[in-house]
Amino acid sequence: MWSSPGHKKLAQWGFRDQASSAAVWRPQGGVECIDYHAGPSARMLLAAGSGYDDFTQISYPWWFGGGNWNDSR
Repeated sequence: MWSSPGHKKLAQWGFRDQASSAAVWRPQGGVECIDYHAGPSARMLLAAGSGYDDFTQISYPWWFGGGNWNDSR
């Protein structure tokens, strides 16, 4: 289900406000993460072929309260 094309809503699998890392092992395409709590303009791009061990290292937009993607509020 995760490798099929298309949009995925993390809340459908119990991941809302739970994910603290990610891996995008496909060779191209990447992943765009959208925080709909803040509105569709709060986005994080994850590059294809990359792993992200710690979302605390990725800054959350200051205009949505700052912090990081692991715990934006």
